[in-house]
Amino acid sequence: MNEADVRERLADVQDPDLGGDIVSLGLVNDVEVDEGSDEVRVSLALGAPFSPHESAIADDVRAALADTGHDVALSASIPDELAPDEQVLPGVKNVIAVASGKGGVGKSTMAVNVAAGLSELGARVGLFDADVYGPNVPRMVSAEER
Repeated sequence: MNEADVRERLADVQDPDLGGDIVSLGLVNDVEVDEGSDEVRVSLALGAPFSPHESAIADDVRAALADTGHDVALSASIPDELAPDEQVLPGVKNVIAVASGKGGVGKSTMAVNVAAGLSELGARVGLFDADVYGPNVPRMVSAEER
């Protein structure tokens, strides 16, 4: 088994979000076949960490290579092409946007609760309220300053 064989098998793995196979979509960063240890290492490019679809894709990759007799080692990375000085939010690893086309549906409440929950789990969080008509977040978190 070589890299071309592995990529051929991976061409059967579909990304449900992007609507195509992971090879032609460019989601396979690298493939290494180590015949000495009977291991295949596959590096995938992820769109978002911990996405339910990313876990399903990983399972599908393992299934596509299950009958090869090789152990499958998966790794994943999120593409980051921008230099630090070009980044809009340098040092920010993840952004969660809460939005709706309608007012009064609980966007601010949801954003505060997501931020509080992630903080309770140990994440460093920041919260930006872009509501120009009535910024409610400062009131919800009892903010005294910017």
